[in-house]
Amino acid sequence: MQYIRFQTMQYDAWSRQCGGIFGPADDLWCARGPVVSPALKELRKHLDWFNEHLEVPSHLTYRLGARGERNGVCWFQHHAATHIQRAYALSQILVHLRVPVRLLRTRNPGAKIWQDKHQVVALGDARLEVFAKDIH
Repeated sequence: MQYIRFQTMQYDAWSRQCGGIFGPADDLWCARGPVVSPALKELRKHLDWFNEHLEVPSHLTYRLGARGERNGVCWFQHHAATHIQRAYALSQILVHLRVPVRLLRTRNPGAKIWQDKHQVVALGDARLEVFAKDIH
């Protein structure tokens, strides 16, 4: 099985990896001015769609014992085609708004700490084999 992730270049200290696309997209929406551009309106439509069609993971954090906690990162399962298409479209809007995004693919996202029918939350590892491609 293959897993897909859309990742920005913004480092997230809690997961010890670069973050995903939803935080920066929400940040751009919240920072909008009184006149909303067509790109931001489209961004909002995609965020609203995900709010309706993608479950918020109930477990993002993994307890590492005495070493503290660490957040996992979300990966789409390969069969979540509509979600992946929507995430790709959202990523293209982010790139248009000058937020670089990479598409990651792997067969092993790391130790899974939560999953549903569309996604998994996993603790990544620098040793994992991941194919990366910049979105333009």
